[in-house]
Amino acid sequence: MYLAIIGNIKNAKAINQHERQKAHSLLSNSLRYINKKYPNRIVAQFTLTIGDEFQGLLKSGTNLFEIMDTISLTMKTIGVDLYFGIGVG
Repeated sequence: MYLAIIGNIKNAKAINQHERQKAHSLLSNSLRYINKKYPNRIVAQFTLTIGDEFQGLLKSGTNLFEIMDTISLTMKTIGVDLYFGIGVG
């Protein structure tokens, strides 16, 4: 069983360009941290995709919520909230 995690920055279009670039940089750093911390759990590394979206693929649900919390709490440090979607298959 695999778990796909897809995330997106809430109201990204309303964020000014400078703050949006800052958010992308912080999100990118957070995803790199996750990739390094959980290499044995990840099938496809977490990456920024189109626009303000990111995704990754896990081998199982182990550490799922810890991963989501880490990314979410990191982004909250600059006042940015995220949407998450989880697919199982």
